[in-house]
Amino acid sequence: MPSPYAGVVIGTLLAIRAEGLPRFRHRFAAGFVAFMLASVALYVQVLVTLPESSLGLLGHAWRLGFMALVGAAVNLAVARLSYSPSADLGSPTSSPARG
Repeated sequence: MPSPYAGVVIGTLLAIRAEGLPRFRHRFAAGFVAFMLASVALYVQVLVTLPESSLGLLGHAWRLGFMALVGAAVNLAVARLSYSPSADLGSPTSSPARG
């Protein structure tokens, strides 16, 4: 069964590349927000389907923190791969290396 995260990551990469965001930090932020929205939606869906949860607030917080760490790592690559040289046409000061 394919992972929903693979679809989110590939879809985000293609959307960011098509949009032509010239700055690394904007590409990273767009990918990270998409990843975390998908993560929170999936996490809430799992919590709703489980009638009992013995996890406290800290248990949920570290899981979401771990997903944020994974999302940041994945989106470093997404932001780099989604760079489009044509995005620099209107912005002479931006480059893929600088944010």
